[in-house]
Amino acid sequence: PQKTVTMCLQKKVEAAKFKHQLDKKIAEDDQKFGGNKDWDKDMGEEFEKEAAPAEIQELFDKVDEMGKNKAIIRFADGTFSDEIGPSKLEAALSESEEAETVLFNGSVTEKVLNYVNQSSANTVVGTKEGKGFEASDGLTVWFAEVHR
Repeated sequence: PQKTVTMCLQKKVEAAKFKHQLDKKIAEDDQKFGGNKDWDKDMGEEFEKEAAPAEIQELFDKVDEMGKNKAIIRFADGTFSDEIGPSKLEAALSESEEAETVLFNGSVTEKVLNYVNQSSANTVVGTKEGKGFEASDGLTVWFAEVHR
């Protein structure tokens, strides 16, 4: 019996030929992209994500209770705004001078970060990274998917 590898439902390739093609492709990729086999030596033994402090964990719970793609502003005195839709977030942040934290139940996108950067808020608590996300200096960002 001949050993074969099933490429897809209609295509079978002899195992030895498949291994040869795979080895050739790996060699090409190593030559093209450097093929550093020791890339993992610089890493620590274990990768641990930074756990959020208890205060942020409480805010994650509040984010879970919010409607999808809604935001809430926490002010310096510890009070919270009503839920705000994404279209009204910019106006709400520009009106509030005491904004400390923005809670967002959804992906934190570049657009949301731009609104927050223009306000006095210095912390964002969201669900996950969104399109175009790039944290700026002076802004602390916590994601429920990562830091919980």
